[in-house]
This record gives sequence, C-alpha cells and structure tokens, in this order.
Amino acid sequence: MSLENHLAFAALNAGAGDHVQISRLLRMVYLAWYLRDASPAVETELFRQGERALQSCIERSVASREWVLEVNEQDIVGQILSLHDGQLAVVPAHRYLRAWEQLKVFLKSDRASVVDS
Repeated sequence: MSLENHLAFAALNAGAGDHVQISRLLRMVYLAWYLRDASPAVETELFRQGERALQSCIERSVASREWVLEVNEQDIVGQILSLHDGQLAVVPAHRYLRAWEQLKVFLKSDRASVVDS
C-alpha cells in the first residue's frame, strides 16, 4: 500500500500522473484521516489542505490535461504521506480494516469531504 502511494506521489510530482494516481492519493488522505487517532498531534487543517491540494490538481487537469502537483501542494501531500506511512507501521489490521469500511461509507455518501463530516 505504501509503495503504491509513493509511486502515485512521484508520478504526479513529475507531471506523469493521471486520474489513477490522484485517486490513490485521495484514498491515502482519507485513510490517514480515519486513522488519525494513531497520530493524535496532527491538526485537522492538514487534512483539509491535502483535500484542497488534490482537488486543485484535478481542476487544473480539466483545463490543461496535465496532472501535476504544485510545489506547495507537494509539501502538503508529502506531509500526509509521511504521516500515513507512520500510521501503517503501528495500527493493527482490524483498525486499518475499520478505516477502509469508513472510507466505503463516505464514498457512497453525498458528502464532499471526510474532514468536514
């Protein structure tokens, strides 16, 4: 899972990504949100910024057909990626599976954000 996230991040940073990589990074941000109890010092705003960064990339891709993260977006998403790597190292499997279930519920909902739900 972590390697997949890092490859998606690298592809978008290099301007070689597409909707698949952005989807993987959104999934990573959402799972990190649902696992945030494993990283209690993290501020909610970081997740908001991560969602916004990826949404901005999507919006730019519609206009330009280029899937690339801007430097400030790379920093934000990179912070969440590092955080999520740490989460994956410490959370038990049952907790990770519960986060997946929470993500599935969110994806079926009409909510625009996991952070503001």
